[in-house]
Amino acid sequence: MNQSRLTPISECGLLIAISILLGAISMYLPILGTIVEFFWTFPLLVIVVRHGISRGLISWFAVTILFSLFVGPLTAVRMSISYGAASIALGFGIVKNFRPTISIAISMIAGFAAQILTVAILFFFLDINIITMQLKLVQESFDQTFAMYESLGVDPKTISEAKSQINPALEIVAVIMPLIFTFVAAINTLISYKAIKWIFPKIGLGSKIIDLPAFKDWRFPSACLYLLAFSLIGLYWGTTRQILPLYQVSLNVNILTMFIGLFQGMSVVAFFMDWKNISKTIRNIFFIIMFFQLILMEIVAFIGLFDMIFDYRKRFTEKFRK
Repeated sequence: MNQSRLTPISECGLLIAISILLGAISMYLPILGTIVEFFWTFPLLVIVVRHGISRGLISWFAVTILFSLFVGPLTAVRMSISYGAASIALGFGIVKNFRPTISIAISMIAGFAAQILTVAILFFFLDINIITMQLKLVQESFDQTFAMYESLGVDPKTISEAKSQINPALEIVAVIMPLIFTFVAAINTLISYKAIKWIFPKIGLGSKIIDLPAFKDWRFPSACLYLLAFSLIGLYWGTTRQILPLYQVSLNVNILTMFIGLFQGMSVVAFFMDWKNISKTIRNIFFIIMFFQLILMEIVAFIGLFDMIFDYRKRFTEKFRK
């Protein structure tokens, strides 16, 4: 099959245009735009893999400049840094033939750092606290909702109880913003990974696909247990000794390690369901139900955390090999 006759410069220009188009969709189409926003810089990843990191960085700069003509420099810089860094980093990992887990980890770290950098730029150079701004918008939306309920004749006592629950929740959201940035970076990277699996074979880059282990074989470092222990001690000291920064850091680390344990626990469950030849449909239904049952989520999370010590899957496999 004949390969594309586009020159590298022409192809980079075309991919830059596609990226700007996707960026515009993410800005101006309410529902579809929310989805597109996570992979609007995916063309930059393609440029890095096809033509190298230097052309990828130049294209990233060009996308930022051109996109600013449509949405303004502030929005363009924020979106370009927030999402472009993860795409560039993932492309770099693929070009360097790093292991899939290393490439994805680099991309997630770059995405997280980019989110923090964006907040810092807005705060120190433009005196805009994006976190406070977002929380204020959420608070205003709740206030409007409560006002509507009042106009419909809902019991004021019920509304007052709801308000008393919302305010502490918003305070917690403000504290765990670093964790939210981590999740955004993870989602951005995983969406790019899925896009790679689908798009790369269609553009002659099938050999560059990075394959993760099957979900039933996922394992996280046992160092996560040390992080969990640190977070528990930090939460205790931060609360009893009123050390607010320690409490905030420990809370973020605690929630993160519990989510890591949850994913490893789900992997363990998937392993044993696969061994019992339980269909993926039943498995997925179980996971959906799990996310609506807090106690079930906690059980699965602790299964994952204990698996980091005891490695149930390895022990089980060795037992049945004998």
